[in-house]
Amino acid sequence: MPVEGAECGFDLEDWQIRWANQASLYLWNASTQQQLASHNFRDLLSECTRIRLQSYLQQFEQGQTLSEQWTFYPGGEPVSVGCRCTGIRIDRGRLAILVEGTVETAPQIEPETLRSIEAIRHTTLMVSLYTLEGVPLLQNPAALRCYGDALHPASATGNAFLSRFVDSRVAERAMAVLKSGEVFSTEAQVITLAGIRWHGMDVRCTDDPVTGNPMLILNEKDITDRLQTETALQKSQTRLSEAQRVAHIGNWEWDAITGKITWSPELFEIVGRDRALGEPTYEENLRLYHPESAKQLHLVVQRALTHGQPYLLRLRIVRPNGSIRHTEARGQVQLNAEGKVIRLFGTSQDITDLVQAETELRELSTALANAVEGISRLDIFGRYINVNQAYANIAGYQPEEMVGMNWQKTVHPEDCDRMMAAYQKMLAEGRVEVEARGIRKDGSIFYKQVVMLAAYDSQERSTGHHCFMKDITDRKQAEASLKQDFEHLSKVIATQQEIAIRNPNLDAVMAVIAERTQDLTRADGAVIEMVEGDELMYRAASGIASAYVGLRVKIAASLSGKCITTGSILLCHDSETDARVDRAACQRIGVRSMVVVPLFYQDDRVGVLKVLSATPSSFTESDIQTLQLMAGFLAGSVHLASEFDAKNILLSQLRESEERYRSVIATMTEGVVLQLADGEIIACNASAERIIGLTSEQMMGRTSVDLDWRTVREDGSPFPGEQHPATITLKTEKPLSNVVMGIHKADGTLTWISINSQPLFQMNECHPYAVVTTFADITERKQAEEILTNQAQKDRLMAATDGLTQVANRRCFDERLQSEWHLLMQGKQQLSLIMLDVDYFKRYNDCYGHQAGDICLVKVASSAAQAVKRSSDVFARYGGEEFAAILPNTDAAGAIAVAESMRQAIRDLAIPHEQSDVSAIVTVSMGIATVIPSLGTSPDELVAKADRALYDAKRQGRDRYAEERQPDDGGRF
Repeated sequence: MPVEGAECGFDLEDWQIRWANQASLYLWNASTQQQLASHNFRDLLSECTRIRLQSYLQQFEQGQTLSEQWTFYPGGEPVSVGCRCTGIRIDRGRLAILVEGTVETAPQIEPETLRSIEAIRHTTLMVSLYTLEGVPLLQNPAALRCYGDALHPASATGNAFLSRFVDSRVAERAMAVLKSGEVFSTEAQVITLAGIRWHGMDVRCTDDPVTGNPMLILNEKDITDRLQTETALQKSQTRLSEAQRVAHIGNWEWDAITGKITWSPELFEIVGRDRALGEPTYEENLRLYHPESAKQLHLVVQRALTHGQPYLLRLRIVRPNGSIRHTEARGQVQLNAEGKVIRLFGTSQDITDLVQAETELRELSTALANAVEGISRLDIFGRYINVNQAYANIAGYQPEEMVGMNWQKTVHPEDCDRMMAAYQKMLAEGRVEVEARGIRKDGSIFYKQVVMLAAYDSQERSTGHHCFMKDITDRKQAEASLKQDFEHLSKVIATQQEIAIRNPNLDAVMAVIAERTQDLTRADGAVIEMVEGDELMYRAASGIASAYVGLRVKIAASLSGKCITTGSILLCHDSETDARVDRAACQRIGVRSMVVVPLFYQDDRVGVLKVLSATPSSFTESDIQTLQLMAGFLAGSVHLASEFDAKNILLSQLRESEERYRSVIATMTEGVVLQLADGEIIACNASAERIIGLTSEQMMGRTSVDLDWRTVREDGSPFPGEQHPATITLKTEKPLSNVVMGIHKADGTLTWISINSQPLFQMNECHPYAVVTTFADITERKQAEEILTNQAQKDRLMAATDGLTQVANRRCFDERLQSEWHLLMQGKQQLSLIMLDVDYFKRYNDCYGHQAGDICLVKVASSAAQAVKRSSDVFARYGGEEFAAILPNTDAAGAIAVAESMRQAIRDLAIPHEQSDVSAIVTVSMGIATVIPSLGTSPDELVAKADRALYDAKRQGRDRYAEERQPDDGGRF
């Protein structure tokens, strides 16, 4: 309804409404004057209007009248009012403003105008209006959030427009441009609530639709982050160029579409090409390389262009001055959404110094290849920092279990002092080598050979040490066994010599035999009992039985008597439980176990040789053989035969012993080869012929170097004969153990063997006269290890594969999405995600059954996966009937192309689905989301966007895809 003559007045100091007529009540949406008077005029006016009225204070004090057009909203409808504002004095000289309005109903605001107002309110772009004097007229919410109260002038004469700039000259230039009628655009620093920021802005001058006076329109956007990013990129590029120069790394790229090649400055330096010549063509580039390298490079480049395969290889460059430089070339491809190569890029590093160093170290590396098996790094407190698998295997731990452990825990307590002394020597001299006993995790003991090297930092301060360890348990056991056998044989020979000296003094011979027998069998006592009628008499004794010389026992009432009667060797494991022995007599002497061997001369049983122990079950088969041997010595002396006959008996027994050892060697499954000091092979057993694949005739008289065989190391490299363990042992005079070697036999098979070598020394000689080599066939073990390795690879593949559809599973999806997210975030590249769901799949299961449902999922997954062409893309089962495709370096258009290919491929399957509301065949709905990963976002947000898009596709009718887009202002989603 139209209203005429509306009047109201308000106090400029407290903005309190002092009076209002009836006509103004309608405009202010008040029913009574009391209700309107209860309001503060400040709350009824917009902030811009209030500020504008305050700026007119000087005119009001002079009694001037100003006219403006105000818009009121009585009942929600806009009413345009022509207002005459006059300054008047009220009580106590206070200044008030009388507002007289001629009211008429405002025309209806156009919808486009309302939408424009709403857009300005919600845009992130800051919009402000100023008078030419810099008085704020309007600012949208974005501008208010940025400037707050700082936008308003401190006094009525302040210029808010000028005061916002850090450099006032920017505002002055703006005013100069605006006066010419042009738009002023710039990037400048401004003062905001958040401090000084960089803003991009444009300013233009137009007429105020309210007052008709000229006003300034200012549009601005915060570009601080963009400028900081650009600055950081420039610094990063500078650092990258410097790093490439220092590391001798050049980078390049080749546009596969245009054929353009781009080089970094360092690549020109590496190749020795004048930068003034510019980048070469592809053919010119190939001519820069050695012919062989050019062929290799061309081959891998063509393979990369055809199959999208990355490459890494070493090449030789021929510089213009003829010098050769070695480089390590790396190349990768960039594919578009259709899987076609659009760009080839990579690096070339000058590794000439490295290649030269490798050449110099090759011989040293070969020599050290078998020096150690385990490697570890320890800190200054003796705690493990790093442990390789071989080291941990020797000690019986996993590598991670040993980290933080003190080295003393792995050393036998009795050897700790020796290891500590070696450790101190290493600290003083920098290096030490020592052998000691170690204790494994399970408590078992092993022998180890350790080399410790001190480690220092760049200031020569100690940082701990390196430890190289080799398990020499087999070698030590072999040494101990050989030493024991040698000592045993020496004692036997010494016994023979003493017997020969004391013959024909039978009592002296018996005393020697009793003592040596006790010693050789590690018994607590020994007795020689001789037959005298129906009794046995102790003729000689040692140890715990030495006090009983002269004792007589009945043949019929003793274990010795049973030995005489039966002529058999008798063994008593425990006198406490054996009914054949006199328990009381054994307790009196202190005997718990014994062995009794009969003494023969021709067919006569003339006595027994007996050994005694204070512990049960003390004697072994070897002890029994020793006892028999000593009994044979004694039997010869008992008859006091001639020296010749005695020697013949001894030689016969020795020959039996030798034949026994030969028999053992002949029946061993391990191969045995004996070589003289010059390397000549003089003996081998049948197992050696079988394992090596050569006959004894082919080996006899030849050396390890002469043999016509091809041997390899575990890594496949040649194993020269000069490095054969037998050859090394003859040179170093030290044994080797567990050296693994592969032999290519004449029949084409490959046999793997583990070799041990032991030097043989003559008495009082310091140089070996021969070396004995034993080796075992470990081919089956190596094959088993290879099977286990292959199985482990299969297991890892199965862990990442969905069991039903054979595409990647959810676990693989999560890991790859996280990995691609961080990778693309660094390169600021796009990442697209497609979520796919089978339409009405529950109905399909209910109609056709779960088995048919599984078959349907398998077909859908197979067809969709074929549409994902690039090796860097991932198609996975997300859960149930839902699948997902990860598309790195793919924009929205590329993702849409892939989605359409998947949708059409699944429709082409034509799987019947009579329960579907959208089609008679199985269809799918897909949601597509594309982002550029950043620090403030996460992969979960990308999944949520794609999921929302999938929901939109279903809401729009299914059998389609829907796309979730990023905001237009480029902000993070």
